[in-house]
Amino acid sequence: MRSFSRVLLIVVLFSGVARADQASDEGYRALGALLGRLIYGKRSTGRQQDLQRQAQEQELARTNAEIARLKAELARLNASPTIGTTQGFGMNPRPLPVPPVPTSAPLLLQPKPNYLGTLYPNGTAGQYSPNSVTNPFGTYGSPYAADSLANPYGKYGSPYSSYSWRNPYTAQAPMLIGEDGAYLGRLSTNPYAADSTANPYGKYGNPFGNTITNPYSTYGNPYSSKKVFIFGDK
Repeated sequence: MRSFSRVLLIVVLFSGVARADQASDEGYRALGALLGRLIYGKRSTGRQQDLQRQAQEQELARTNAEIARLKAELARLNASPTIGTTQGFGMNPRPLPVPPVPTSAPLLLQPKPNYLGTLYPNGTAGQYSPNSVTNPFGTYGSPYAADSLANPYGKYGSPYSSYSWRNPYTAQAPMLIGEDGAYLGRLSTNPYAADSTANPYGKYGNPFGNTITNPYSTYGNPYSSKKVFIFGDK
């Protein structure tokens, strides 16, 4: 009986040792896995940081190269001449000199190629001015000049021309521009056109308005020194 008890005790002890060894092996394996994750995880994180750092350095290098290129382009533009200045795109460009404004006609209207002369409310002044449409010896008052309003066969004097002031049906009669740049309607014999000087109910033919038909207005007063410039549409 005692021998059986001793054998049973030995078996139990060996079983406990085996279980302890198995538990120890499992603990060692778990501890090894944990250490592996910590060590290799740190190595992996370090590699990712190195890759990120390299990408940032490459992006910074590209940015610096682009800045250098833009600076070089700006320097080239500053060194080249440009229209309207004498120092390129510099910070203090010198403007070109402004030509003097002529006094014979408004600057905005002078370049027009279809200038047809000047109308003087003061008839005495208009008789002797070379630009007057009432001067029969002048360029714009001669009945023989091609574009004269006094030429009954010309483009602006014929009663059959669509640009003539004598055509009572046209809406394209010559325009009137005051010395101050004000639009004064069209010199026309058409009594129905809205901007005709022959329309007594229109804005530019009303004898009580600021028109050439009002003897008390700026451009209708026979004693006025103002001038009215005449231009054709074509």
